[in-house]
Amino acid sequence: MMQGILVDLTPLSKEYIDVIRNWRNSPDVYRYLFSHYFITPEQQQSWYENLLRDKSKLYMMVIEKKDMKPVGLVWLNNIDNLHRTAEWGFFMGSKEGRNAGYAVEAEYLLIKYAFEYLNLHRLYGHVFTFNKKVISMHKRFGFQLEGILREHVYHEGEYKNVAVVGLLKQEYFAQQPVYKKMIDMFRKSSTFTE
Repeated sequence: MMQGILVDLTPLSKEYIDVIRNWRNSPDVYRYLFSHYFITPEQQQSWYENLLRDKSKLYMMVIEKKDMKPVGLVWLNNIDNLHRTAEWGFFMGSKEGRNAGYAVEAEYLLIKYAFEYLNLHRLYGHVFTFNKKVISMHKRFGFQLEGILREHVYHEGEYKNVAVVGLLKQEYFAQQPVYKKMIDMFRKSSTFTE
């Protein structure tokens, strides 16, 4: 578990699979995901069982601390222990979880986990280019825009461009003063009391 000020990251467990399925079936969420088909309970169960067997993936729930409710999901895919790289991603599933600072803190906690606990050398991710808010957030964390995959995903009736972003371990450590400012901002603005 990774503990934050506003949210904690906790390992994905079976109790959350229906919550995730409902989020993924919501137009507010699947609009930003590369796979956007309706997910049945059986498909979600199969996904979860496959996830348990696949050691190259790590999924964690984003739990809002004040009410202890799930608000999102973060993950590492394609964890490569030889090259020390992983692809990462996230989504905030609950409406309450959006625009409340939860995504920013969840991103920080997952990056910290990847570099400080898994000792990865590089994280990378893929984001639709129309999702400028998330690309901007990644850049605040030091991610570099590494390229554009033109018309890479067929989505909502047309081909969409995808941005590739990446962050190296040394860039993560160089960004520590920026992260500290963000964390201090959370402490000052949080109404959560321990």
